[in-house]
Amino acid sequence: MPSDAHPMQSRRDLARALSRASRGSIADLLAAETPPLADPPWTIAITGPAGVGKSTLVSRLAPLRLARLQAVPGARAQDLLAVLAIDPTSPVSGGAILGDRIRMDAIAGDPAVFIRSIASGGSHGGLSRNIVNILNTVFDHGFAEVIVETVGAGQSEYAARHLADCVVLVLQPDTGDFVQAMKSGLMEVADIYVVNKAQLPGAARTEGELESLLRYVTPASRHWHPLVVPLRDPADLAALDLAVQAHRAAMIPAEIAERRMRREQLWLSAMVTRRIEEIAQAGAGVSDLPTRRARYAHVLRALADDLSRLPEG
Repeated sequence: MPSDAHPMQSRRDLARALSRASRGSIADLLAAETPPLADPPWTIAITGPAGVGKSTLVSRLAPLRLARLQAVPGARAQDLLAVLAIDPTSPVSGGAILGDRIRMDAIAGDPAVFIRSIASGGSHGGLSRNIVNILNTVFDHGFAEVIVETVGAGQSEYAARHLADCVVLVLQPDTGDFVQAMKSGLMEVADIYVVNKAQLPGAARTEGELESLLRYVTPASRHWHPLVVPLRDPADLAALDLAVQAHRAAMIPAEIAERRMRREQLWLSAMVTRRIEEIAQAGAGVSDLPTRRARYAHVLRALADDLSRLPEG
């Protein structure tokens, strides 16, 4: 548990806090905001195209990460590892379609693991609109490590770079996914590349192409050269676990601080964007104005009013 974490809540209280963080208005989120932890839990983002096997990979990686956490002297018996699975939003209820949670049943009963499906809320970038608020809520609970599985949003999953300490990109053989990753910039932001289902034909070629491409891109870290990890069967997950651990050991404090500053920038950008959406969708007022310039001015005035009502600090 991080030394500056807040006192632990019950699972029920945590679930309620997460619901507020995922659905709350900007005013509610600001009112519930707590000071950021000086040493937040290590965060791993598992990202990649839809259908590539991210959920199965997470369900098999989580026990290995948990075993490491439990081996730390003084580790508690519950709530060590949190898994946040960002699911597509239901067009009917607006909630998460719980496919990922269903696929993680193998670890769902372990009291040391907390699993939560988060609705993407129509957000771009494979993340939930309030993902940093959600993540901060999980941090405050005192988990030692957090895994975030993004929606399979393809090229737009570049946003995972701004969220996590370690980014794992999952690809499949002979699907062209690595070409899309190269085009979208993901080849320059992931720390570990997983060739999933590497027993399939074409896996060796895909692995070789990835290794070749990585010679010509600027890696996300100056102290870490990205690894390519092929996964043929569940036993290979140990290699991925070791790669995650090696990446963590290689990261120097300055780079960790830089990544966490990007997360704070993501929080700020998301909050301002959400507030503008709230103002624009507040019924009559904006849409009734005759010109775009007038609507723009209305939003700016509303933001200025927010500033006058915001408490100092």
